[in-house]
Amino acid sequence: MTQVVKGTIHGLGMRYADGTEPMEIWVPIDRACGLPYSNGNRIPIDLQINGDHYHAGLRATVNNAYVWISPDIKTQDGISKKLAHVLEIAGFKKNDRVLLATNGKNIVLTADLDDE
Repeated sequence: MTQVVKGTIHGLGMRYADGTEPMEIWVPIDRACGLPYSNGNRIPIDLQINGDHYHAGLRATVNNAYVWISPDIKTQDGISKKLAHVLEIAGFKKNDRVLLATNGKNIVLTADLDDE
């Protein structure tokens, strides 16, 4: 059963060598129902952005009021990518509100059009 949760793209403040700000996707813990998170663990997920699939990680800790998709991802071929670069190519930017359609460990990211 697919569930849809709302999240936000957050910048982390620092910069990669190319000047790009690392980004994560945050979902408030009270909205994270259906996301396969576990406090203190990185849960592997399949993240789909604009039809492309990536190996990503979903994290949570008891010290944070949100769960997040980590900034390091890999293509299906195992090539390392930065979530910020993939989001930028897909037309997303820092502070954008997004929807995460989740079915187990498969998550599809789309824009939250109701937020515009």
